[in-house]
Amino acid sequence: MKLRVLMMALLGVTAMIFAASDNIAAVADEVATDEVMKKVNGKEGLKLSIAKALQAKKVDWDALKMSSEELVKLAEAMAANKQEKGGDDSWAKLTKAYLNNAKAIDAAIMKKDTKLAFAAHSKAFAQATCGACHKVHKP
Repeated sequence: MKLRVLMMALLGVTAMIFAASDNIAAVADEVATDEVMKKVNGKEGLKLSIAKALQAKKVDWDALKMSSEELVKLAEAMAANKQEKGGDDSWAKLTKAYLNNAKAIDAAIMKKDTKLAFAAHSKAFAQATCGACHKVHKP
């Protein structure tokens, strides 16, 4: 009987540890919107590094894949964030479009299609695309 109670207690503690570790991982994956913008648009950000890599004589598709996957993760993080300014509906619509654009870049890179990747990149980072969100939501 004592062994059964001890085993149940041990299982309960184990379950609590796993639940806590999931919460810790979720918090670790959060990236603030301003940090997303820096990682994507900074001097050595993904926007520029992907464009440069696509222009190389010999495209390093493996490196590009890592960059495009990171871009998608950052877009997902931004979409999960609460906007600092502007309405919820607008934020949801614009961050969904941002995520879809990131996924389009990733899909083109998966296909190893330079022309398609450039087109997706141009659409994703067009002044009108970025400006639409910044106009409403940039603090």
